[in-house]
Amino acid sequence: MTAFKYNRLNKDDAAVLLVDHQAGLLSL
Repeated sequence: MTAFKYNRLNKDDAAVLLVDHQAGLLSL
């Protein structure tokens, strides 16, 4: 359960980072 939770958090963080990175590029 903990491993699954951690894996899901990791994927969510990656998605947030990707969106944040794209938003940063667009704001340039």
